[in-house]
Amino acid sequence: MTIAPERVEEPIARPRTSGRARFVLILGGLSAFGPLSIDMYLPALPQMAGELHAADATVQLTLSAFIIGLALGQLILGPLSDAIGRRKPLVAGLVLYMV
Repeated sequence: MTIAPERVEEPIARPRTSGRARFVLILGGLSAFGPLSIDMYLPALPQMAGELHAADATVQLTLSAFIIGLALGQLILGPLSDAIGRRKPLVAGLVLYMV
């Protein structure tokens, strides 16, 4: 009596996403927050002025404040993330952005 060798199936090969490609996609998505936010904000300026009964120039100052906030955020959070790591300031900034 002969015993047939057991048939071993090889696992199905799945394509692997390289860590570098994933990093580039995440970094690209994060860097798009500022421009996309401004692009969504600009069309609403006339309606905001009407709803708030404010002058157009006053409502346009909110856009200036937004851009100043982006610049100050980079100046403050850049050195902070160098000191304590990148993940905590990034997550805190994303939570603040969602709020």
